[in-house]
Amino acid sequence: MILILGGTASGKSEFAERYAVSLGGSVCYVATADPRDAEMRRRIENHRARRPEAWYTLEVQRGLGEALAAAPPSQVVILESLGMLVTNHLGSQHRRSLSLPRLRGVLQEEVGSFTRACGRRGATVIMVSEEVGLGIVPVIPLARRFTDVLSWMNQQVAFLAEEVYLVVAGIPIHLKASGGTAGGHLSPTPNP
Repeated sequence: MILILGGTASGKSEFAERYAVSLGGSVCYVATADPRDAEMRRRIENHRARRPEAWYTLEVQRGLGEALAAAPPSQVVILESLGMLVTNHLGSQHRRSLSLPRLRGVLQEEVGSFTRACGRRGATVIMVSEEVGLGIVPVIPLARRFTDVLSWMNQQVAFLAEEVYLVVAGIPIHLKASGGTAGGHLSPTPNP
């Protein structure tokens, strides 16, 4: 598992795509964005235009594990992105006022189901996610909830990932090497 973090328009998706190409083999691209407005539809189209035609694309907002299980086999799976996945869950779950621990549990099961589906195919998994912990604390409660949940999810995935990159201004910074730990120190046990 490889985790690629970065801010908005940092070049993280392009780096993930180049990484997938470098691995060789077939690629399944799991796109989680919801085309709910014209601007998001343009972003989605830009991402589609960049992908090689040979890649299989799944466009799914939730239930990623089940959707991937029904897709053709591939050697590499890209999940684009954890931030959009959290947004998709947060939008509906927030209205039902789930507690933060319960929302985390729902997302943990979602990502767990996805990674188990990847494991059954023996695929290398590349997860792309937004790094949201570098800015100020948002003033809007829903934005704070998103930041808290995505930051927690990023930590969970980073702990399990064999490699972690942070992309800044299109430049990937290798944070965690395969078989190693972040920064040469012991990785903390993730919070439940």
